[in-house]
Parts: sequence; C-alpha cells; structure tokens
Amino acid sequence: MAHLKPTECADGPLLVRYGGNPILSRDNWPYPINSVFNAGAVRLADGETLLLCRVEDRTGLSHLCAARSANGIDGWRIDP
Repeated sequence: MAHLKPTECADGPLLVRYGGNPILSRDNWPYPINSVFNAGAVRLADGETLLLCRVEDRTGLSHLCAARSANGIDGWRIDP
C-alpha cells in the first residue's frame, strides 16, 4: 500500500479544506470581538453543523461560543 498523507484514505481525501475560509470572522459576531478561531465542527443528529469557536473579546479574554448552520457553510446562527 502506498504511503498516505494524514488527510487521505485509500478511497481518496479524508478531509477537504473549504476554499471559502474563514467560514466565520469577527464581522459575523452579534457583539464586538477581537477575533474568532474556528476550533471544531461536528454534524449533529438532526443534520445541523455545530461549530465550537474560541472567541477573543475586546478585553483580550477568550470564551467558547457555539454557532449552528443547516449546511455547515453559511446561514450561521451564533449564540449571543
């Protein structure tokens, strides 16, 4: 078997990076922040995508925030 890169499997790519990154930026947030870090995504049982983001607020403190989307690309609903 040929050597595979970490993002490949025998049937092709395991992960494909979305070309429209970043999916979310500080401009999408419902309150003022310095930056958002797209930390991790999971597909929920109901088909929605949940993105758990680390957000840096204007004081420099970080907190976690959840964003949800029907398709995982747009139409994000960000927890206030």
